[in-house]
Amino acid sequence: MKWRGFFSLAVATVLSATTACEQRKTLDPNAEADRPIAQPASLDAGKLAGRWVRPDGGYVLQLTDIGPSGKVTAAYFNPNPIHVAHAEWRTSAQNLLIVAVELRDLNYPGATYTLRYDQSADRLAGAYHQPIQDQTYDIEFVRAEAAK
Repeated sequence: MKWRGFFSLAVATVLSATTACEQRKTLDPNAEADRPIAQPASLDAGKLAGRWVRPDGGYVLQLTDIGPSGKVTAAYFNPNPIHVAHAEWRTSAQNLLIVAVELRDLNYPGATYTLRYDQSADRLAGAYHQPIQDQTYDIEFVRAEAAK
């Protein structure tokens, strides 16, 4: 009887820890910068697809395979490829398209982008968190064709 209680407690502890770890891995899709962005009533996540460039440094974020349930394939370059551990899109409570990207590579140990799509300016704007420096920066990406 003692072992059954211990085993139940151990299983509950592992499940609780696993759930907490999974929650920490999930990027916060509702984290948004303070600047308001006007959006139309209907959102087309397909507009997120493309090659996006940060004007302040030439970093490139490429988004492809925009799926209906938040799936997105992301590639990141500075100028060489940086491993993308996780990427997703969602709509926020404010009816905005949000893209969240987590980088895991040398000098990018869990760096994250949380970006919202501004349809009127055709840009992605939001925050970049650099965990090595524990700093968060307001940034934007413009579509590569518009950056020329």
